[in-house]
Amino acid sequence: MPLTSVVKATGKVLSSPFKNKHGKQNAIVMAAVIKEIEAASYESRLLNNNSAWESVDYYDHDDISVGRLLQGGAFFETFKVRRLPGVGGSERSSRGSTGYSSSEEDTIQTAKTNKGQCYILKQLNGRLFSENNQVLQQAALRLVLEAKYLSRLDHRNLVRVKGLPFGEEACLSQCTAGSFFVVTPRMVETLSDRVARWRQHPAGDKRSEVESFVGPFYHRKLGYAKDIARALQYLHKRNLVLLNLSPSSIGFLEDGTLQIADLSCVQELPTDEDPSCSSLGLADLLDDSSHGDADMKLPQHLKRVGNERTPTSTNLLVQIAADGGVPRYVAPEVVLQQPGAPWLTPKADVYSFSLVLFELLTLSQPYITFKSGQHRMKVCVHGQRPNLSVYKMPQKLENLFLRTWRKTAWKRLDMTDVLQSMPKPESNPVSIASRQA
Repeated sequence: MPLTSVVKATGKVLSSPFKNKHGKQNAIVMAAVIKEIEAASYESRLLNNNSAWESVDYYDHDDISVGRLLQGGAFFETFKVRRLPGVGGSERSSRGSTGYSSSEEDTIQTAKTNKGQCYILKQLNGRLFSENNQVLQQAALRLVLEAKYLSRLDHRNLVRVKGLPFGEEACLSQCTAGSFFVVTPRMVETLSDRVARWRQHPAGDKRSEVESFVGPFYHRKLGYAKDIARALQYLHKRNLVLLNLSPSSIGFLEDGTLQIADLSCVQELPTDEDPSCSSLGLADLLDDSSHGDADMKLPQHLKRVGNERTPTSTNLLVQIAADGGVPRYVAPEVVLQQPGAPWLTPKADVYSFSLVLFELLTLSQPYITFKSGQHRMKVCVHGQRPNLSVYKMPQKLENLFLRTWRKTAWKRLDMTDVLQSMPKPESNPVSIASRQA
């Protein structure tokens, strides 16, 4: 029986059905992942100097009542959480990081707070355990790093971690799909879904108002865009690059708050104070005229997997960002990764933001007819961009697009400049309540 069928029938995420056949290989892979996580955490200023927020709870997977599969991607699967463990009516687990229970009266309560917040559980796709070891290793690495970074970040427009497994990455040694997981608030709708809904049913607004660049609906969308820009600015100030921003990675909580909900490709850039970087700093990463070994600009866990050089490990980031599809929102330099050209910079997120902004304001998905090869050649190599002349947008907004999706990364605006360049509302800011579509 397929894994998803087992989940639907039992409400539990079972161990990977491929463990017995590939158990030894998977154990070696997961041991390498744990080692990579330790190295990445040691090298990271954010992970090395900060602990997870006290609000993060720790759970046994078996204690979580898991519901239906919500999203089955090529690398990760997301399930609805029906109930979480609690103590005496409290949401918070009483267990410490060792897994010891301080009370024998642990009770199971619904995974819904007094504010009405529901949760999801994200884990590895079980089928990875029967496929390429490199893919499994990179996917596991990305999932754990995503959880570690999210549990140390605090921004209104970034999703917060609710729960992790006891032992965190050490659980990977169990070599099952659910051995490591992250519990986060469930988004009631993605930005991609909301834009599609606007496209089909403009929520009572006339079609001309939905597609125009004036009026309350336009400024509502600008408000969403500024929320995204502020979250990116927050990440970039901490030397973090998202790399996989897209409408499907952005969602809305039940109270209408917009949040970036996927950091599975996040990378931390070295700083000038980092002794492991020697003379290589953020300025060098942003300098498009620099030459030399581009691989030296990568974090350690992207340079090697195990003891062998693996150029495909960085290409897997593109695959994860696109979830096996066309990387239409991924920056050209990230897709191409040309020798001698730095590609891991905050300007990659600026490019992605420009396309998200374009889709949000025009309700048109960019490059929708392009297949992967066409996208690579036309967009990444030759610099084709969406045609702005067909839209009657303000000149200031058109200039913003032209300055954020440039082919040359260092010539793009940074997120602080983007926020300063975005059109100002003509009236009072739209309230959170009115921004719910």
